[in-house]
Amino acid sequence: MFYALGKSLYFLLFPLNWVVLLLIQALLWKKARRPLVILAIAIWYFFSLEAPLQYAYRQWEWSPELKSPHKEHYDLAIVLGGVVSYNEDLEMLNVHGGYDRILYPLQWHYEGKIDQIIISGGRSDRYHPNYNNYQMLSDFLAGDSLYQEKILVESQSLNTYQNALYCKAMIDSLNLESEHLLLVSSAIHLPRAVACFKAQGLNFDVLAVDHNQEAEAYRNWTWYWVPKPEILMKWRSLLKEMIGYHVYDWRGYF
Repeated sequence: MFYALGKSLYFLLFPLNWVVLLLIQALLWKKARRPLVILAIAIWYFFSLEAPLQYAYRQWEWSPELKSPHKEHYDLAIVLGGVVSYNEDLEMLNVHGGYDRILYPLQWHYEGKIDQIIISGGRSDRYHPNYNNYQMLSDFLAGDSLYQEKILVESQSLNTYQNALYCKAMIDSLNLESEHLLLVSSAIHLPRAVACFKAQGLNFDVLAVDHNQEAEAYRNWTWYWVPKPEILMKWRSLLKEMIGYHVYDWRGYF
């Protein structure tokens, strides 16, 4: 029920869906057709501009203060899911845009700054529970002897709250010091992830990757006046994280 409710909320709070619903309402309600169409166009225009989206990113995304390791050594890096999926037809792993979540920890492991890595979220696809995407990724990386026995998989979690819950159990079983942990995820996802992991009593440094913010040098007049369809679609992941954060808070997950 909670899963279905969450999906319903996400559908209702995406700007593109507002536009579609307003246009449908305009077709059905002739007396208010003109103001409804004007409102739909206004929403489409505003949420298709770069400037509002970039402002929202800067307010929400986790600050990239950790650009190099704060400590000389970490016992463990926790890498949250969202990196790969499995294509049954092609029998291949698909790598997504957040792959730098694993690249940085692997680089630091190669440099001797991280001992082990947990990839959390192996059961993230509830529709294909037999495919453990992150176990497949671990097995793929373990083909290099450098990573054998160094990459662990937390394969039970379905969401960020469970990421934190099950990773805490793994960390306790490994008898690791909480002060030498590193949490790695996309900057847009970290506000929710950090809150969940801190609620489990863990202390850790944070590495934010996969930022959506554009550099100030790229700002120009088109940000404020020229709508772009791809900008409208980018609000989906941002609003999902914002809504998810407040739903988790309401549920008492942190």
